[in-house]
Order: sequence, then structure tokens, then C-alpha cells
Amino acid sequence: MTSQRHKKRAAILLCGGKSRRMGQDKASLMFHGKSMLALILEAVASTVSHIVLVKAHGQLLPKLPAVDACLEIVEDQTPDCGPVEGMRTGFSSLPEHYQHVFVSGCDTPLLSCKSVEQLFSLAEKSDRTGTLVVPYDGKRLQPLAAVYPRSFSKTLENQIKLCNLKLMSVIQQAEIVQVESDELKMADPQLGLLLNINTPQQYQAALQQAKP
Repeated sequence: MTSQRHKKRAAILLCGGKSRRMGQDKASLMFHGKSMLALILEAVASTVSHIVLVKAHGQLLPKLPAVDACLEIVEDQTPDCGPVEGMRTGFSSLPEHYQHVFVSGCDTPLLSCKSVEQLFSLAEKSDRTGTLVVPYDGKRLQPLAAVYPRSFSKTLENQIKLCNLKLMSVIQQAEIVQVESDELKMADPQLGLLLNINTPQQYQAALQQAKP
């Protein structure tokens, strides 16, 4: 059952990346019996009431599990323009009443629902309207594992008009609450939120880490 709090939360999952370094579609990549997209979808679904999957034109998605959230699948409005355009597509598909939106790629199969819940809670407790809650791995911010205010859609629109398609640059236009690794470990000691899989070597290492 969706709680009252979850009714103000949504998620955007970006599935249409080229996966050049992996050499195959990461959304459909199997991870101990389930696709990576399915694992991420399951982790996120327990924390939100609406999920938008943004895929590339003509992309075939793997079989998706039934989840207790409204699930919507849309295609990139402007192909091959990276995550900024994918986020704009996702935000434009969401009804206005959602206050906070978790945004993720499809390459973190060890993502924990507790980590997503932690980020949402930090966003909801913040006394600064319009802030982004973004994990920091000790080297760089992770904007594709972050919670955005609904109002960030305007920032996306404005930056795209300026031809700024670099996500790290776009998020600098807003106020950011940076979440350090030590705090993230309180929700998930494995820090699955920060484990991005981009290469076959990283994929094999993650499989070993998650081995029963």
C-alpha cells in the first residue's frame, strides 16, 4: 500500500544510454537471475508512487516485475543527448503534485531501497526549498543517484535552451545538499548506491560481491 508520504515522491530511471564501454545494453544485463533494470525497479518501487522509465527509441526492455507503483514507459524526446535530455523527458511525464524525484541510471544493481529512502528523507527534512540531495563518493558527486525537487524541471529546460547538456554543470545551477559516504553507509554499508557498472570487469566484480 502506498503511504501518504510516498504519494509526493516519484522516480525517473534512465535506460537509454549507449552502454559503449559495456558493449551491450546494461538495462537487460542479467545479474544473478534478474536484469539490472528489474533489480533497480524493485529497489525504488517501495519508496515512491510513480516511476517513469525513459528508454531510447526502439529500445527493447527486459521483462519487468510487477511493482506497487504506477509505472510509465516513455521514449527520449530528443535522442542521443545524454541524461539531461532524458531527465527532461522524465520530468515532463510526471504530474505536478510530486515534490521530490529520485533519478537513477540502470547500472546500479546493488542499489538498496534503504539508500533511496535515506535520500528522500533528507530531502523532505531540508529547510531549503529547491535543493538537490546528491551522494558524494569521496571524489565526485553522483547526480544519477540523487533526489531532485520537482522544480528542477525548469532548470533542465533553461539549460537545454542554452545548449548545456553536461549534467555535472547543470546541477551546479541549483543548491546542493551533499551526502558523504559515511552517512550513506548508515543506510547501506555496501554503498550499492555508488556502485556503477560500466565495463565487463566491473560487472564481473559486482557479481562476485553479490554472490550468495
